[in-house]
Amino acid sequence: SHWGLTRLAPVQPNVPFDFSSKYGTIVYAIPVGAEIPQSKEYGTDAPAGFEAFPASVPPVTESSVVSDASPIAKSLTTFRILSITDMGIMLELVSDEVFDSEGKPIGWVRLWALELGVASAGFAGLVLLYRRRLKRAAG
Repeated sequence: SHWGLTRLAPVQPNVPFDFSSKYGTIVYAIPVGAEIPQSKEYGTDAPAGFEAFPASVPPVTESSVVSDASPIAKSLTTFRILSITDMGIMLELVSDEVFDSEGKPIGWVRLWALELGVASAGFAGLVLLYRRRLKRAAG
């Protein structure tokens, strides 16, 4: 895979690897035993020497901003290679999980608890203000 301006890394099946949709990760299918090109020419779609290999970008987007109050410390995205052809690599998103700083999975309730709490408190406040206004108008 290639991401950012300087990172080249071999990817092995079932072994996690870092990627960045923000910095343009590209996954290349290089045959076993083939020499991995080392020259890098930036500003093009592919670094020099990689043009001959099928490629794809990971089929996900990442959050560019995570709030300080968020419990998210790490995200693990799993995808499957469906096919490799001269046209490129066909990838399928299998799962996208988020974890806290202790490595525990974060469910949707915990992930959205703060936002849902703030929204609920705001809604309750608006209802109270509306009721007070109705009392003043009636009385």
